[in-house]
Amino acid sequence: MIVTPKQYSPQDAIDLIQCTPLQANFNQATGTAYSFFSEKEELLACGGVREFGVGEAWLIASPDVKGKMKKTLLQTTASVIDKIIRDGRMWRLWADSEHNGNFLHHVGFKKAEAFKWEAGQ
Repeated sequence: MIVTPKQYSPQDAIDLIQCTPLQANFNQATGTAYSFFSEKEELLACGGVREFGVGEAWLIASPDVKGKMKKTLLQTTASVIDKIIRDGRMWRLWADSEHNGNFLHHVGFKKAEAFKWEAGQ
């Protein structure tokens, strides 16, 4: 299974979770974002980092992401998040929900305190 990150489009977030255009555009306006596609060009997820000095991690995934596809998506997302962190010279990310916290744990971050995650050593 190959997961390919591509330039984020607010329409991708709208298609995944039927959020408002304002919500979808906020993710693009406040940081670096990508959309993730399968080999068959199926939209699997959108994610990135809102960059306010301290990064706010987010990820929206299709309900169809399971099994090996989920593992590959997490691995691909981890490498993209790592690049965003390095390019933005960030040392801390936080997540706005326990769900996003679980996502950060799966891509290699450790919990520092409630809803704050720091890059693993």
